[in-house]
Amino acid sequence: FDASAAILLTTERQVNGVGIDVVSIDAGSATTFPAHKIFAKRGVYMIENVANLHLLPPKGFRMFAVPFKVDAGTGSPTRLIAQLP
Repeated sequence: FDASAAILLTTERQVNGVGIDVVSIDAGSATTFPAHKIFAKRGVYMIENVANLHLLPPKGFRMFAVPFKVDAGTGSPTRLIAQLP
């Protein structure tokens, strides 16, 4: 995500979380990580390296994120479970 997309998602769409199928929420060349900062400041959780997101409907489903406990970690491997309507 670029900064403008992160702002739109947090202000206009008021998302609770974002998921992406690549290694980082920010572009690979990012050095200041603007999307991470925007999402974190607004309490939006970020899940990276997610498979099969294209199979989910655009809205109307529930997502459960079950992270593994990692002592003193800033992130964790997470199991995602989607409940479809």
